[in-house]
Amino acid sequence: MATLIEATYRLTTPLFCSGIDPAAAELRLPSFKGVLRFWWRALAWSRCNGDLRLVQEQEDRLFGSAGGGQALVVMRFGAVGRLDTIKKDAVLMEVRGENRVVGMGARYLGYGLMAAFPSARTNTQAGQLSRAALLSGLYEPETLLAVEALLPVGGTFADVGANCGLITAFAARRAARVLAFEPSPREFARLQANLEANAVAHATPIQAALAEAPGTVTLRLAEAGHAGHNTIGTGFAYQG
Repeated sequence: MATLIEATYRLTTPLFCSGIDPAAAELRLPSFKGVLRFWWRALAWSRCNGDLRLVQEQEDRLFGSAGGGQALVVMRFGAVGRLDTIKKDAVLMEVRGENRVVGMGARYLGYGLMAAFPSARTNTQAGQLSRAALLSGLYEPETLLAVEALLPVGGTFADVGANCGLITAFAARRAARVLAFEPSPREFARLQANLEANAVAHATPIQAALAEAPGTVTLRLAEAGHAGHNTIGTGFAYQG
C-alpha cells in the first residue's frame, strides 16, 4: 500500500530555475523537484547507512528515472504575495527607486545571478543581473513565516523595536493583542500612521524602549535611507 506524504516548502534564498531564454523569468517545477531531490538524497545517506545502491533504488522509485518509470512526486505552485519581474542587466537596488545597490550579503547569496563586484573586464556593475529574475513582494519573508509558525491564534505579541509596523500589522492577523514598542519619534509616527491606514485596532503603539532595568539612554537616529539602524551605540552599522 502506497504511503502519501504531503509537504510544503518555501524559498528564502535565490533559486535558479530559468528556461532556455535567460532574458525571461519563470518558475519551473522541474527546478523545484531538483532541489527537493537533492535534499532528499543528502538526508537519505545516513538513513541508508551509506549504502549508495539503496539510496539510488529508493530515489529512483520516488523521483523516477530513465529505466524506472515516472516519478511519484506531484507538485503544484501556490502564489504567495506579489511577484515582480526584473529584466536581465538591471542593477538590483535595496529599495525600488532609490540609488542604493543591494549589499554584499544579497550579492553573495545571488552569486551566479548577479555580479558581486564591478568589473571593467566584463563591463558589469555590482548587483547587475546576469539573467532575468522574479522578485517576491514580501519583505523579510523568513521573519513573517517564523511569526506565522510560532504565534498562536488569539495570543499576545510584543514587537520590540516595531519601526514602521510591518511585523506588528502582520502579527495582528493572528494575535488578539499586540504591543508595539518604538522609541524613535520619526519611526513611531510612521508606526501610528500605518496602523491607522491598515485599520489595526487591537495593536497598542508605545513610544518607549525596553531594557532589563529602568534608565535613560540617548538614541541616535540614522539617516532616512537607513531608518532601521537607529542605535544607542557609538556608531552605525553602515558606512556613510
